Amino acid sequence: MTPRLAPLTSAFLLTLLVVTPAAAQTPVTAETGSDTAERYGEPDSADKAGDWEEHETLFSGEWTSGGYGGPVLRFGEINGQGALLVGGRGGWLINHSFLLGGGGFGLATRADSQLPGVEENRITFGYAGLMLEYLLFPAKAVHGSIGVLLGGGGAGVRGDDGTRAGHYSDAVWVYEPEVGVEFNMTEFFRINLGASYRIVTGVSELGALENKDFSSLNGSLMFKFGKF
Repeated sequence: MTPRLAPLTSAFLLTLLVVTPAAAQTPVTAETGSDTAERYGEPDSADKAGDWEEHETLFSGEWTSGGYGGPVLRFGEINGQGALLVGGRGGWLINHSFLLGGGGFGLATRADSQLPGVEENRITFGYAGLMLEYLLFPAKAVHGSIGVLLGGGGAGVRGDDGTRAGHYSDAVWVYEPEVGVEFNMTEFFRINLGASYRIVTGVSELGALENKDFSSLNGSLMFKFGKF
């Protein structure tokens, strides 16, 4: 080795001795998708999934399911005469408060048609439909209720022997909102005292009888049995 190359060789070997251990101690890691996303300010797939789970919904939380049904007595008027309608209602009770169900009623007492030229004929009337009800503070021993029945039925005039009096019959629509006070008697039994107004439309083939003759303010008594 020439005298000129000796210093250069010694410097090169010294550099290798210093750099090589330092490089061995530095770990080499692969860049992950998260690192890349963070570097460029983009959310990764895990962040997107988390965002989806946090979206708000109209219905959330735990649901409770029950139901009830029972007989109902309605006291009102038909054609200006006192009348009793007998029926029942019930359905699916959601979260102890909201009822989705149905109900139906039929005239149980005599109401005369009082049509000119028609004697000894009695009115027939019945209806059924969708029942919606909301219970206010149902856990209280005494609480309130609001509801509505939407449906249809039939009205007619029949002879005392049960025969149809000529063409006197009609299909009708019924809308009946209701409010009530309810008493929790036991865990599975309640009594409801209510007031409703029955609105009837569609009467046209019953002679002098009109919609107003079947529409009426009513008082009601219901016995509810079920899982509340």
